[in-house]
Amino acid sequence: LKKFEEDLVLLEDQNAKLSKERRLLEERLAEFSSQAAEEEEKIKSLNKLRLKYEATIADMEGERRPPGKPRGERERERKREGERKKESHEGQREEEREREVGLKAEEEGGARAQLLKSLREAQAGLAEAQEDLETERAARAKAEKQRRDLGEELEALRSELEDTLDSTNAQQELRSKREQEVTELKKALEEETRVHEVAVQELRQRHGQALGELAEQLEQARRSKGTWEKTRMALEAEVSELRAELSSLQTSRQEGEQRRRRLESQLQEVQGRAGDGERARAEATEKLQRAQVRSGAAGPPLWASVCSTAIFLNVYLFLRERRRQRERTGRGGAERKGDRESQAGSALLAQSLTWRSNLRLLAEEKAAVLRAVEEREAGSARLGPCP
Repeated sequence: LKKFEEDLVLLEDQNAKLSKERRLLEERLAEFSSQAAEEEEKIKSLNKLRLKYEATIADMEGERRPPGKPRGERERERKREGERKKESHEGQREEEREREVGLKAEEEGGARAQLLKSLREAQAGLAEAQEDLETERAARAKAEKQRRDLGEELEALRSELEDTLDSTNAQQELRSKREQEVTELKKALEEETRVHEVAVQELRQRHGQALGELAEQLEQARRSKGTWEKTRMALEAEVSELRAELSSLQTSRQEGEQRRRRLESQLQEVQGRAGDGERARAEATEKLQRAQVRSGAAGPPLWASVCSTAIFLNVYLFLRERRRQRERTGRGGAERKGDRESQAGSALLAQSLTWRSNLRLLAEEKAAVLRAVEEREAGSARLGPCP
């Protein structure tokens, strides 16, 4: 608490000093302003005097006469010439004085700007000191309130202890406990005060560091503004190129999607034909089994039919496996770019052509199997039923 009071006194002293410096700076600023106004008036008067001398010189030059004049006139002209030279020298001296006054006015203007800057800095420091003072006052009020609360609690504890001096050992233990609590409360108050001081110091340091970092970042931002502009222009050009490329890729993807749909429709047609072939193969197999049951043995033509049927079954299984691979490839390829979709469509077209040729071969084999079955049935009918 004493340290808080000392800090508060120091802050008040600093505030008073800053106020005094501010008043002095304002007085100096007013003085410099009045001096600058006086110097400006002097400059104006000197300019008027210079113009007057120039007019006088012009009049005297106009009154100059050609040679061959009387001696008295030449003497008067020499005197006038001397007076003009004297006035010219005086005009030059006046101009030098004017330049000196101008330089002095410029110096006073710089000093005035410096004083204004110092005044603004002092005002900023005064505002910061006032904020710190308000913070310290609030902390002091809080600490004062805690001190009063602790004092009241301490007085209450003391009164309780005085009332229980002649009590039993339990009352003595209670008194010791109360004293310990008071000590702990004092320690807690001291710790809180210390933490508050540390926090205030850290806040001040952070404030200074933040101001320095902000100034540095502002300087870096000013330096790198040109680089950012160049980078932005390059990125805009790159974005335009990427948009054009994306548009072309989308067009290619749409074309590949249309081609894939056409090939899928063709594939469905081929699969329908393969289903018809499968049903025909099943019918031929059934007829073949009936013929085998009737004849009791299989001759060479029937064996050829069985081989053809096995070939048909192997081809069908191969085509079904290829169809499953194509479906998986189609699902994965739908997520690729347009060029891969085009390649997949070409592969599907080649597969559909291969399947069509295989279907033609299967149809021929099916016809051969059917003919073999019919011939076998006809031979069995001529031979009669088996005994």
